[in-house]
Amino acid sequence: MFLDYQQAILERFEQKKAANELSLRLVDLSRANLRDECIAVCTNRFERKDERTLEAFFGKKEDAADYIKAIEKIDIDKFRPVINFIKGSVSNPAQLSVELVAWLIDFRPRPFQHGDRYPEIQSETIKQPVNEPVSIPPPPVVFASEGRGKTNPKKLITPVLIFCLLIAGAYFVLKNANQEAPVRESCMYWNIDHYEKISCDEKMGDIMVIALDSVKLKHFTKIMKEDTITYNCIGKLWYIKINNKLEYYTARGKHPLNPALTLKPITAHIIDTWVSRDSLNK
Repeated sequence: MFLDYQQAILERFEQKKAANELSLRLVDLSRANLRDECIAVCTNRFERKDERTLEAFFGKKEDAADYIKAIEKIDIDKFRPVINFIKGSVSNPAQLSVELVAWLIDFRPRPFQHGDRYPEIQSETIKQPVNEPVSIPPPPVVFASEGRGKTNPKKLITPVLIFCLLIAGAYFVLKNANQEAPVRESCMYWNIDHYEKISCDEKMGDIMVIALDSVKLKHFTKIMKEDTITYNCIGKLWYIKINNKLEYYTARGKHPLNPALTLKPITAHIIDTWVSRDSLNK
């Protein structure tokens, strides 16, 4: 399962960190350090089997030298989800983030393949089963005698009641201790050209975090290559003019970073006037 794969990668990361086998750039995690580590790994051990991961993250290139140039120019904010995965701050990381970490630490076998088996993570903590209460010995009961050595039944009520309360309390504590707090993963944020899912409890600094919209998460993206826009895009693309330059998106709605701005449907006039101009100005 992919969950076993990503857990095995995190465990290998921690093992290498404990054994001082990680690059200092991976020990001191930052977006800039991840970019520099990608350059170093691509320079020292470029392998063709990793091209699917590199292409998805940096764009399709011809060889290692071209990938290095692309990495040098990348917006380092794109590494934020990778850091979140390494730190374990997201429960459902994007597969691309997982594969990039596997490449950086030279985890093998990679990339993930359905049907492959990955080592199970051994927990150092032994948990008590949820529905198995701890056996608590009953408190000693001292029987008081009356008259000719007969036991007074009323004197038995208090210790028996205490014992029952202890059993019930232990069961309640163990049951709640073994229930994981639900992960609130119903938010998203804009990452360069698309939305990414995130826990609502996670702090993103100045980055705007909004309620999850599954349609926008899947279909709302920014067109980064204007030379792909043709007349066939009419009715399928929307645009906004900012600082005398147009941005193009694959769905209607508000601007992802400025909700006060509303996107407009692209027209033939816009394509004739702006798309060719933007392409020439590159």
